Amino acid sequence: MRRHGLLSTRQLIDLFGIDVGERERLLSAPRKRSCVLRASGLPPAEIRDQKPVKFVAEKIDPDSSPAEYLAAINSRVFWASAEREGLW
Repeated sequence: MRRHGLLSTRQLIDLFGIDVGERERLLSAPRKRSCVLRASGLPPAEIRDQKPVKFVAEKIDPDSSPAEYLAAINSRVFWASAEREGLW
């Protein structure tokens, strides 16, 4: 975070140079599991699961689509505190 700041999922995928197929898999559907990105010269980065997104169809604007919703979610930064994650 010191070097690159907080990054969205889309920005992390760009930074780590994830190939097109894996990029599509990570961004086009709700992620059922977290995954760790690795690249030479970078510390690992975890992309969290999107299990709460299973209710997306019920919550999104009727003039929007699930794909548009996922694109919006993946372009934003979400922060989980250490307390919430049980790290402190």
